[in-house]
Amino acid sequence: MSDTINNNHQQTTPTPEGTGGEKLFTQADLDRIIGERLSRIKGTTADDETYKSLYEAAQKELEGIKAGQSRAAKEAAVRAYFEDKNIVGKSLDIAMLAVRADIDGLVLDGDKITDTTALDAMVTGTLAPLVSHTVTMGANTAHPPFNNGGGPDRLADAFKPKI
Repeated sequence: MSDTINNNHQQTTPTPEGTGGEKLFTQADLDRIIGERLSRIKGTTADDETYKSLYEAAQKELEGIKAGQSRAAKEAAVRAYFEDKNIVGKSLDIAMLAVRADIDGLVLDGDKITDTTALDAMVTGTLAPLVSHTVTMGANTAHPPFNNGGGPDRLADAFKPKI
C-alpha cells in the first residue's frame, strides 16, 4: 500500500525539466491557474443563482397559469349549471357576478360541480328573480297543425305545378 501512495506522489509531483519530461510550475503560475479556476467556479455559481431565480420566477408564473385555468374551468361549470337552471342572457351575467367570490371554493369532477348545495340555495333564494320561465299556450299536442283552422293552404296551392 505504501508503494501505491509513493507512486501516486511521484506522478503528481512536478520534476525539473529534463528529468521526467514534466513541466515545473512557479508559484505565480499556480496562483494564476488556481485564480482562473476559482473565477470560473464563481461565475458558474453566479449563473446558478441567476438560473435558480429564473426557475423560481417561472414556477410562480406556472402556478398562476394553473390557477387561472382552474378558475376558468370552474366559471364554465357554474355558467353551464346556471344555463341548466334557465338563467340566460343578462341574468346569467348578473348571476355570475353574484357568485364570483364563491367560485374558488367549488370542487370539480371533470367539468361538473361536485357539490351544488350553495348554488342551489342561491338559485332558489337571491337569484330566483333571474330564473326565466317558459310559458306554453295552447293545447299540448305532439304535432301541432301547420295552419290556422284547417282551411285551404294557399301557400301550398301557389307552388303546385300547373298542368
